[in-house]
Amino acid sequence: MRFRICFACSAVALGAAAPAHAGDDAICPGNPALATLQGTWVRKALLEQLKQSRSWAATMEWNSNSTQTATVYVAKDRADFSLNWHEGDTGRVCVRTTQGQLWARDAGATTWIGPYTRTQARSPTQEAAVYLGAYFSGCFKSDQGERWCLSPRQITINGKPVRAELQMDLSEGPLYGTAFATQLSKLPFTVFVPRPDGWDVFQDDWASSPDRQPIDPAKDRPWRRLKAE
Repeated sequence: MRFRICFACSAVALGAAAPAHAGDDAICPGNPALATLQGTWVRKALLEQLKQSRSWAATMEWNSNSTQTATVYVAKDRADFSLNWHEGDTGRVCVRTTQGQLWARDAGATTWIGPYTRTQARSPTQEAAVYLGAYFSGCFKSDQGERWCLSPRQITINGKPVRAELQMDLSEGPLYGTAFATQLSKLPFTVFVPRPDGWDVFQDDWASSPDRQPIDPAKDRPWRRLKAE
């Protein structure tokens, strides 16, 4: 089962900032040249950081001052920043390309941000797999005797697929590990926290829930502990 992404829901810079240009090479909203760049473009450094941290929340914290520009979506005659996967964009993003890489800026700004690399994602339903592909894979034995297999597009427990949606918008979700909306317990989130030999898995609630019991993944006992096979 594919992971679904909710776009209506959602310093240290990732990559370098290119010098400002006069604008003659900028491709701005309404320019038909945008059609040739259609797709999902992700900062290369974001994928590298995901690979190192194995944590969506840790990567977003590392990128705290520029998360809104982690991804650029180009479709038809407009380009948009991801805006934390929380709010809609204005469609006022200008882009330019250099040696196959994309740089972007708001139409009212002067500094280019990037570089971005083009991914295989051609729709919102494919985007989660791009990020998870950097670190979320393998089969594991749980401390309850289950066999968990993780991949960028699917989680299975004892061969049975689990409905799971990567929570890219962290405004109301757990601020640690990598959280998925699942139906594995009465709580809405299943959170994977990396360990050297696998994962600690927690069940957690919305941040605003009055009944939420705060979790310290460094001290609290996980719901499941997964060890690599």
